[in-house]
Amino acid sequence: MDIPVKTFGILKDHFQSDFVLNLERPVRVLDVVEAMRKKKPETGNILDVSLWAVQDKMVSADRIVAEGETVLILPPLSGG
Repeated sequence: MDIPVKTFGILKDHFQSDFVLNLERPVRVLDVVEAMRKKKPETGNILDVSLWAVQDKMVSADRIVAEGETVLILPPLSGG
């Protein structure tokens, strides 16, 4: 299943802002995060403290992602 993913903040230094992951069903938000960690292990610390949203609503890691839904990965923000 193709899962659209959007990244923000520092994660855009490691991933494209918008990309697609192909994962086997059922797909949880945690599966998306783990697939990202495998592609770029150096982002593990950032992903550990990030929040997640599906279709612009904050969700937990065990949330199942349905066909056509977009996962947003929101790292902590800082700066002024």
